[in-house]
Amino acid sequence: MSISTLLRILVYAIAVYRFTLLLVEEDGPGHIFTRLRVWAGISTQVVIVGNGDAQEAQAQKIMSEDAGFLAEMLDCPYCMSGWLSVWATIGVWKGWKLFDAIAVWGCIWGIVAYIFKQQDY
Repeated sequence: MSISTLLRILVYAIAVYRFTLLLVEEDGPGHIFTRLRVWAGISTQVVIVGNGDAQEAQAQKIMSEDAGFLAEMLDCPYCMSGWLSVWATIGVWKGWKLFDAIAVWGCIWGIVAYIFKQQDY
């Protein structure tokens, strides 16, 4: 693998991380990603945590009982990054053998999972 390929893998990993964060956590312009999550069966509820002066509001995701595969993906950054990594791998996979493509997929997914793990997600 050349340096340009490794750099491209790193850029794709950062892009997958960003898109995963958009889909799983952020509202997006016009609340488009929030609406997508609600449509898939995930709602958000604000809960007050703590007592006395140390109270704070935290948002909790609630998945409906009939939520399907899309809702489960949109609720889990590790799952979502795995599926988005497939598309990033297709972007890098030009003239490679299948084993190389699977290795790159694991690499991109692993980098993104490592970033989420560092944030104690």
